[in-house]
This record gives sequence, C-alpha cells and structure tokens, in this order.
Amino acid sequence: MSQEVATISGWRDLLDKLTGFELDDESIKVLYHDNIDNSMNSSLGRYFDEAVNSMDGVRGAHAKFPKHYSGGGHVKQKIRKELGGDPDVIINFMAGPPSGILREFEANGTLVLNDPDMYPVTGSKVRTQQLLEQADVPVAETVIPHSYDDIREFCERVEGPYVLKPSNGFGGKGIRKVDTAEEALKQVNLGTDIVQEDVFKYWPHQSFRDIRAYVVGDECIGAMYRVNNDWITNIHNGGHGEKVPDNEYQKVAELAVEAVKAMGDGLHFSGVDILERYDKDGNVDYIVLELNSAPGGFYNLERSTGHGRDAVRQIVEYSVELEKEFHGGE
Repeated sequence: MSQEVATISGWRDLLDKLTGFELDDESIKVLYHDNIDNSMNSSLGRYFDEAVNSMDGVRGAHAKFPKHYSGGGHVKQKIRKELGGDPDVIINFMAGPPSGILREFEANGTLVLNDPDMYPVTGSKVRTQQLLEQADVPVAETVIPHSYDDIREFCERVEGPYVLKPSNGFGGKGIRKVDTAEEALKQVNLGTDIVQEDVFKYWPHQSFRDIRAYVVGDECIGAMYRVNNDWITNIHNGGHGEKVPDNEYQKVAELAVEAVKAMGDGLHFSGVDILERYDKDGNVDYIVLELNSAPGGFYNLERSTGHGRDAVRQIVEYSVELEKEFHGGE
C-alpha cells in the first residue's frame, strides 16, 4: 500500500471513529427533504423508500431541516451517518423558502431539486401568471390590482362572480368569492391580493373539480381530478382524487408540460393545477391555475389511478440520472 493511500485510509479510519459512520463513496446518496416530522410514515415518504430500495447503487434517507440554522449541525450529522456522507442530491418536497442548511449543502456541491430559486416563482401567483401569459399558456382572466381603479376596470370587462386570492399562498388558504365589483372593492387587499374571474361561473356538474397533473422533466407522468362539494377543491379542503378519462388525458398532459416549460430552468418536477372552463354555451377549454414546486397528493393519485407510487419512483430516477450528469459520473 502506497503512503498516499495509507494516509487517506488513516484519515477515513479516524473520521469513522469521530463521526460514528463509514464513508460510502460508491452509492448515489439521495436525501428526501420534507417539512413533516416523521416523513417515513407518510405515503410520499414510503413511496420514496420503495423507489430507492428498488434501485441498485442508490442509498436514501429522510430529513426535516430546521427553519433556523441553530441545531443544524445535529441534523447534518444524522444525515451523514444514514447516507455515509453528504447527500449527492436532495429531493425537496418542502413547501416554503429554502433553509440555510439546504443552501449550505447546495453551496458544497449537492444537487438540489427543485432549484431553491424556483420557490419565489411558483410561490408567487403574480409571477406565475406573468410567465404563463408570456408563453401564451391559457390562464384565467386576472388582474393584479395596484389601485381600486384597476379592479373597477377589470369588473367592467369581466362578468362576476370574482375570486380574490392572496398573491402568495397554497392549499386554498385565504381564497374567497364575491358576486359584485362592490364586494370586490370592499374585500380586496391591495398589494397582496389578485382578482380573477370565477371559472366555475357556468359549471354544469353537480360536484366541483379541478385537475392536478404531475410533470417530471418534459413528461407528464400522471393526472387526477380533485373533486369536492366545495368550489375550493384542494385535497386538504376535503377533496378526493378521481381518474381523468383517457380521451382528456392527452390534452391535460400537453398543457401541463407547456406550463412547466414557461417557468424556465430549475423546475424539474411539479404539480400543475388545471381547470376546465365552460362558457355559457357549454363549450369547454383548459386553463392553468398555478404550479407547485413541492407537490403532494401522491396517495390520492395512487388510489384514483394506481400511478402514485410510480410517479414518485420516476421523480427519484430522474433525480439520480440528473445527479450523474451534474457530477459527471456514470
């Protein structure tokens, strides 16, 4: 054994004793990052484990990073012990601004998916709307009001009811519906709300629904209706999943991929929320409502279509392949 190899081996032996883990230079180390305390017991966490365990040369672990950097050292040590070193790629399912630890791993060479810089884009309904419109992706009639005159002009052009939404938000929180321009003027929060047409205005069905489509890379890997008796159809609001018919799926898939491309580089996987918009004559088209850089709903996708597990597996496989390109490996 050469002196150089012996020295490296000695340092590794010392590191193993100090840190309590053995370095693993062979496996691709994938970290699942979520904002729940015990992600291994969540459906998404279980699907992640199933995917990693089915892949040769891949090692996986779970982590929840603290919002503040204090206490981060313990989390990093736990991750390194479970993975045998720093993660090669982090699949980030946390809905929120990136933490300091996530940024530190990224700065030290870990590939982070989605790109943390995508959160301010998909987390802002204003920026998402702008990018979709620039790419000619169909969207709901919307105004981003800077004054009450903006709202009056919008309501003169677009027939009510109207939907008021926080410009930053998720899960259907803070959304409310008003019937008239007068009500919109009273309830709107200038600077933080957007005003949209009520897409359910001519809705012909008994239950309300929208569509959640899942995109990885440039491929739609699954879609489901989210159905609810309430017009806010989010799963967290009591909705459930149903299968999208095959004759509608292709239209939905193509639109979802277009929407992700409109966001630019960095959004490698996404949940795209799509609505069927009827006019008063019963004609229907599809519009994009918003995109999610940390999508959920895979359990309902599995129950309604049988593709939830497969969708998570495709996200993991895509991430591993991208990591190989990113670090120049094979």
